[in-house]
Amino acid sequence: MQSDANVAGIEVAINTYIGWPGSNVSVYSKLVKNTDSVYLHAYRTTPDDAYGYTASRLESLRDAIVAEGKNYEVNVIFSSESEFMGPWLENNELSIAETMYYTDAYDGGLFEDCTSLIGMHLGDFTYFAYTYLNSKGKKL
Repeated sequence: MQSDANVAGIEVAINTYIGWPGSNVSVYSKLVKNTDSVYLHAYRTTPDDAYGYTASRLESLRDAIVAEGKNYEVNVIFSSESEFMGPWLENNELSIAETMYYTDAYDGGLFEDCTSLIGMHLGDFTYFAYTYLNSKGKKL
């Protein structure tokens, strides 16, 4: 896709989703080399341990990003399903979950601040599935 876009003179961002690719360094290296950002799930029942749940994958990503010398964005996916964060979200705002993750992520030292041109940056949050949020009256 990227090579076709380059031939056409079009700038295209390539994004992907990863679940649990393991700890194989070459998998992360190929992923980072061929994409511009990743969506990473943090399907937990509360945001309290969401960063810790993603930390090993983030460490592997960060190592590949540094080796590649790229500016790379990680977007976190929370689940609003009833078996995950849905019940917690009934009584708490989305911004609380996001702030908790941001705080833990930057305290963890894996992310660069937004002024850095190279490194791993924390992007936006996504919620699976928005229909669960809408049924609870949450404003998006």
